[in-house]
Amino acid sequence: MEIKNHKKVALVMLATLCFFTGLATASSDLKMDSVQYVGNESIDVLFNQYYEEISLDELGKSGVYRLNVPNTITKYDLLLMNPELFKKDADLGKMTIQLIGQNFELQLEPGIWVSKGDKEIIKNETGIYEIDMPEVYNYYGSVVGIPESKVRFTVSDDAVLGWIEVKDVKYIISQAGWMEENGEKKVLHVVYRNTDKVISGVPPASDDVAYESNNTVDVYSKSETFKTQSPSSILSTTTVTLLSAYDTEFKNEFASPGTEIYNMMADVNSAYGVSDIGVNFDADYYYYDSDLSSTRSDLLLGEFRSENSALRDSANCDLAFLFSGKCFSDSAIGRSYVYSGLSNAAYGVAQMVDEPGTTYDGTFDDRCSVVSHELGHNFGADRQDSSHAYAKAYSWSYLGFTRYSIMYTPYKGIGSIGGMQLEFSSDTNHGDATHDNARRISETKSTIANFQ
Repeated sequence: MEIKNHKKVALVMLATLCFFTGLATASSDLKMDSVQYVGNESIDVLFNQYYEEISLDELGKSGVYRLNVPNTITKYDLLLMNPELFKKDADLGKMTIQLIGQNFELQLEPGIWVSKGDKEIIKNETGIYEIDMPEVYNYYGSVVGIPESKVRFTVSDDAVLGWIEVKDVKYIISQAGWMEENGEKKVLHVVYRNTDKVISGVPPASDDVAYESNNTVDVYSKSETFKTQSPSSILSTTTVTLLSAYDTEFKNEFASPGTEIYNMMADVNSAYGVSDIGVNFDADYYYYDSDLSSTRSDLLLGEFRSENSALRDSANCDLAFLFSGKCFSDSAIGRSYVYSGLSNAAYGVAQMVDEPGTTYDGTFDDRCSVVSHELGHNFGADRQDSSHAYAKAYSWSYLGFTRYSIMYTPYKGIGSIGGMQLEFSSDTNHGDATHDNARRISETKSTIANFQ
């Protein structure tokens, strides 16, 4: 009897081994569909329900779609995200997601409802009216076990955007157009690493500022008035309200335009929110402007201001900014009015798509950089060749590469190590007493915040 029992045990063990071997084989065939998920102090193997991968062949068979992935991104995956499930797990504070074959166990802070109280302005043949913006949340966190890692996501009911950064490698989820599935228009997402993006082409035009001929205040003379401000007012955080407008071309490129702008402004705020600047942009109003026809950046800037100055006043917004899907005909990638202390210089525009043949590809990091740059001019920040005593851009060496602060011109592109950086020159970080755009912005922010 004892021998028989041993045989039974052996048979059971063999059957169990075969079962798990088959399961392991099936799991390996799933590849990116299977991840380690950590939650409730237990480890389970689950299907990755946060997204569905879409091949180019499948996209072509779908019939109706729009794909926008710059050819400078050499390796990427196309995804249809599941925002509802993603948000549900993100709200638990811990989740695991796989991107480009890499598993990330994430620790997330509670989501921030960034669109709370914000309004979308609708203009049609019956007039102008407001509706509440859909719920959009920002999540911040880190990768478990990697202290210097950073994580940020922007989540709405139709999109999951953001990035995971570990050392100098950044995994980016961005919009890549849209596709129709069963009659429903869905946001296409692209995920890629910054190390899989190459810089090519020549820098775009550097002339991106507009001066008002009727300005009675010299663009630089205002610095004298801020010497009377208390240090605490300069170092504290100041909220600047923003009228965020987008045109028809932007809407065609980004199926979820509001989510895209919230996503970009989260990174823009990270550049302006550092302690020696202390600016927080609050995009209270979003506006779809379908009437803008100019394609030259200088003419578009003037048209945008002319058509929306009254709207900016009625919305009580300090600044107005146009996120444009147009490819500007004058080769500039953005244009804004230079700070003068007057609210007629409270406008800027930026190109949110690729500028062919140049170092500007219109990728997520590119877009955040040019938006930050043009807004910087509204505050009086300037380029490296400025005649100002200290409002100048800066460049420095890092691991054998050259890095450039936001206001540097012409646009140098963004690499995984070198290129444009989302930071302003500062004498407390990268810069010195004669290269300190952070100081300039901190001095002018109170005036900007009092435009309305």
